Amino acid sequence: MILVDAIYINSFGGKTILELFVEKILNANIEYHFILDSRLKSKWIEKINTNDYTSINASHINRKDFYLKNLNRFSSILCLSNIPPPIHTSVKTSIFFHNNLFLNPFHHEISLKNRLINFFKFNYIKHYNQKDYNWVVQTTLIKKLFQESLNINSDQVSIYPILKDEFELNKINKITNNFVYVSSGVSHKNHIRLIKAFIIAANKTVKEMKLHLTLNKEELFKKNIQIT
Repeated sequence: MILVDAIYINSFGGKTILELFVEKILNANIEYHFILDSRLKSKWIEKINTNDYTSINASHINRKDFYLKNLNRFSSILCLSNIPPPIHTSVKTSIFFHNNLFLNPFHHEISLKNRLINFFKFNYIKHYNQKDYNWVVQTTLIKKLFQESLNINSDQVSIYPILKDEFELNKINKITNNFVYVSSGVSHKNHIRLIKAFIIAANKTVKEMKLHLTLNKEELFKKNIQIT
């Protein structure tokens, strides 16, 4: 049986990735068990048999307690929320890493508080990492940064972009000079910088250009960006 550890995932891109995993696993002929964050709200939870997932309050202590009580049930572990298991284990383990804010945490343009939090999280990762763990990232750049930060071998890190099925993407009509930035409104996503740069680029051409954002008007107004 595979353990899918999704603790700490409850919003934004992490939630989207988790829902894609749930969809695929439910359609696969495998035995599984999920650890889910009690804050997670998703229609996909209703599709999982209640015996096949455990919902817990997200904390190191609760997560560790689950592992200590249940580890012998599993033949492999997949951690989806950037961090290894909270105990050292001989069970085959893969960790999906997708938050580059943990890498060189003091170099990002975020609050000092969040820099400190990310610093401690990265050291948590280093402490609980094992030489036989496998890591999964989505891009070549993140692989390079991750290897350098953790000082691990290239063959321990695999690149697997998380995308929906191609046939769904092919249904989208492409429109010339239309651009989209799919992201939440958190500060490190740099929407203000993006919009200013886009305005500069648009003013240098006679062609009409459009930028589509996945933000609502309230989020834009909070950033003091005027919608025209």
